[in-house]
Amino acid sequence: MKLNALIIDDEKPSRETLSVIIKDYFPEVNVVGEAESINEAFELIHQNNPNLLFLDVELGVGTGLDLLNMFDSPSFEVIFITAFNQYAAKAFRTSAVDYLLKPVDLEEMREALNKVKEKLEYRKLKNSPGHSSDNGTSHNGSNNNGFVKVYTEDGSEIISSSEILFIQSINYYSKIVLINKREIISTRHLKEFEEQLKIFGFFRIHNSFIINIKYIKAIYHREGYIVTLIDDIKLKISRRRKEEFLKFLDFPQ
Repeated sequence: MKLNALIIDDEKPSRETLSVIIKDYFPEVNVVGEAESINEAFELIHQNNPNLLFLDVELGVGTGLDLLNMFDSPSFEVIFITAFNQYAAKAFRTSAVDYLLKPVDLEEMREALNKVKEKLEYRKLKNSPGHSSDNGTSHNGSNNNGFVKVYTEDGSEIISSSEILFIQSINYYSKIVLINKREIISTRHLKEFEEQLKIFGFFRIHNSFIINIKYIKAIYHREGYIVTLIDDIKLKISRRRKEEFLKFLDFPQ
């Protein structure tokens, strides 16, 4: 897959260094432009329609996060490349594919680009009308029988949705906790599991948690709402999602 990328960094030497690295080691990446400020980057994104941004966090006046907030539904993926590691948590909350520190490690860059390709392929399949694979699995990774294809760093496996207790967001990754207490770390974002599993009785009760409602034991209202699952697992229900969750369960409020 060809990647059309913009390099966005307020330091010219950094842009030049990254451009040379890409040219020498990553021929699948086509650099379509460079920008040193938020306004310049905003214009170039609309002019070139890239599917990847190499984005610094500090951009003189403003940050790369400010730039991303200017797009409601971006059609591009993002790899942050910066010297400021304290921004990592914030960066991942924007659903950036990866966060690389300067100087760029070639192997880490390769892994990040593989993630970008995977996400773009997934998006392409997701937007294909009526797409399904030969085994009846839909484009979002699930099928009508309740089986889910889980992508991990080592490959993939197919599990039954009925075996999933809850899923937790961990930066860009997701931790799937099964009823037998086994844990699987998936390279998929929690949002993708939310879309896959809602037809099987799963609900996102918090930015960080999706639960299987068949394993709910109780819901408590003590300084906020708490749901208790089997094995006495307690998870917080966010205030923003509480009303929708109770309506989903058909509970009086």
